[in-house]
Amino acid sequence: MDDEQSFEPQAAPEGMQALLAMLRAVGNAAPDQGLDLGSAGLALAALDAPDTPLFPYYAHLQELNRAVAVNCTDPDDLTARATALSATLAQQYGYQGDWENYEDMRNADLIQVIERRKGLPVALALLYITAARGQGWHCEGINFPSHFLIRLSLGAERCILDPFNGGKILAPNDLRDLLKYFGGGEAELKPHFYEPVSDHALLLRLLNNIKARAVAAQDLARTDEILTRMLLIAPKEAIMWHEQGMVRARRGDIGGAIESMGQCKTHAQDPKLKKFAEIALDKLRQHLN
Repeated sequence: MDDEQSFEPQAAPEGMQALLAMLRAVGNAAPDQGLDLGSAGLALAALDAPDTPLFPYYAHLQELNRAVAVNCTDPDDLTARATALSATLAQQYGYQGDWENYEDMRNADLIQVIERRKGLPVALALLYITAARGQGWHCEGINFPSHFLIRLSLGAERCILDPFNGGKILAPNDLRDLLKYFGGGEAELKPHFYEPVSDHALLLRLLNNIKARAVAAQDLARTDEILTRMLLIAPKEAIMWHEQGMVRARRGDIGGAIESMGQCKTHAQDPKLKKFAEIALDKLRQHLN
């Protein structure tokens, strides 16, 4: 089947332990298992706002689902589906890309994105995908360089949308222009630019935007914190454990660095990375003596 089972977002979790349990469940889900991206995105945002009631935001996701259903003139037509998504999120609810303050940290925080109706491409894509899947439609992110896009599928038909630019349906010429805008005049479309992005990778990309800003600000504590969240989503990602180990070592948290490097060694498939972790562990343990 090209369509998927429709769903409403899960009930809002209560308390930090419930949030962490939800995110661990996400990390333990099979790589090809579709995730409730809306609930996961809200859980990640709530880690920075533990006293914020989540029920209104879950209710908003459900409201978007219902509005898309009302706005879709023909659920069996791919263009009608795409038009319903953009009509609902961009026109009816005013979601748009934040061109003026692109680097604003709130653009990667789903709670703030819902409050402000502005966000990064990947954050807006998460909302579009959640609303599409709420109808049982097949929708996923794609690996387009420098600018996150989504793809709707129905049978053999495909339709690519740009959530950052009002949910615009992109023709091949639009994609070529977009690529040249980000990649320069010599850039050309390649088949792997259309490869799907897993739900886990989408959430990691959302978090990586926050981490990149923390790194740029040389905020080691925040970088460590975001890496911890990323590792909830991808607990076997050895290179990420290595990065956290290095950050913790720079912070002077030798015990934490040893723990992270040990996880890197455990999960590393690349012999070179495993060796790097072993060397780092030896040096870190010397600091404890």
